[in-house]
Amino acid sequence: MGDIYDPKFVKGVFDRCSDRYIAFSLLCSLGFTERWRRQCVAAMPAPPTSGAHGYDLMAGTGEVWPPWSRAC
Repeated sequence: MGDIYDPKFVKGVFDRCSDRYIAFSLLCSLGFTERWRRQCVAAMPAPPTSGAHGYDLMAGTGEVWPPWSRAC
């Protein structure tokens, strides 16, 4: 096993897991990830109507966009 802190090692792990990440996340959370995303979006204040604002939701898979787009 390589150095787990080496950026190349980390990239390799994510590259190998990326096609199964969403299914794995859903399965391991017993389906709660969907609920947690909806709760997270519901708890966030609405963005201001003027100016550039945003949230970093650490959602590279885009899974939070459906609840977010329904809320806005």
